[in-house]
Amino acid sequence: MLQKEIKNLLAKMDWSIYKLAEVIYVTKYDDDESVDQAKAVKSFEGALKKKLNRKTTKKQLLEEYLTIISNHDDFGKLGLVIPHYGGTSILSETMETGMKNISEMISHLAKNK
Repeated sequence: MLQKEIKNLLAKMDWSIYKLAEVIYVTKYDDDESVDQAKAVKSFEGALKKKLNRKTTKKQLLEEYLTIISNHDDFGKLGLVIPHYGGTSILSETMETGMKNISEMISHLAKNK
């Protein structure tokens, strides 16, 4: 489900898998100037393709990818929003559950448009 959402966003943003791999790689791993970035991104692209197709890919990782996408300037230019309630320790458990349900409902409605 999250994989499909990521692929839909890529289409809307007119991004290739390579572009996504580059953005994620630079955000998460690009801290070594001596590494050949183009080669590292190409390698990461292969792993990313598999992660976007496997049913066993961890939800937390896919959510991290969505966060990286949503923080990119290209995403902001589209005027889109990814509704996701992260939770707090301030609200009661009932309120936390309600906010999460609202977020999921908005996501569901947005996908069915």
